[in-house]
Amino acid sequence: MLDPALTLHIFGGAAGLLTMPIPLIAKKGGRWHRRAGWLFVAGMTIAGLTGLWMAGRFFLADRTGRGAFFGVLSVLLLESLWSAMAALARKRQPAPSRRLLDVAAPVASGLAALAGLGYGLSAGRPLLAVFATLALLSAVGDLRFALLPLPTPMAWWYRHMLSIMVACISAITAFAILNVSRLVGQLPPAVAWVPWVLPTAIMVPAFVSWVRRYRVRFREG
Repeated sequence: MLDPALTLHIFGGAAGLLTMPIPLIAKKGGRWHRRAGWLFVAGMTIAGLTGLWMAGRFFLADRTGRGAFFGVLSVLLLESLWSAMAALARKRQPAPSRRLLDVAAPVASGLAALAGLGYGLSAGRPLLAVFATLALLSAVGDLRFALLPLPTPMAWWYRHMLSIMVACISAITAFAILNVSRLVGQLPPAVAWVPWVLPTAIMVPAFVSWVRRYRVRFREG
């Protein structure tokens, strides 16, 4: 019998991964962008919550860095999804946010990232430490975004895109780590690290270029 959390995680993750390309290529603000975007957020929220639950159970069971790593990835995914939605609200409200959750979410994410960073450094888990650092930087950026006025009229757009990028990277990284060996077999030790870093290495330059084009288009570059 399948674990209910695992079942929800599979269905949520599948829904998120399958709908992920649509809002990326659809007309921004259009019907397909909005509908597929909400499906992506809903699916990945389910995957993130169940992933965090399972990572916590796994870590408490054997105290391995793998459980901690997936816990950090889940926190990073959930925080980036919240940030993406919060950025849209700043379109209508450029002043600093007064919503409690806009502050509480990055603070909680940052504290979890600090815990992951501390564990990664003390346990000699460099990849965990790196991703925990990324989660911490993301949380600090989200907190600054919530508390400060928008520096430019379209800053909410760039934050939304950045948060979606982080969510996509988190989801694809988790999928790659868990499934590459099932799809292509066990990787040799010399390249076993590739699924852990390849999504970031590919997607970050692509998204940076994408945002740069929009900055030029909005004449804010």
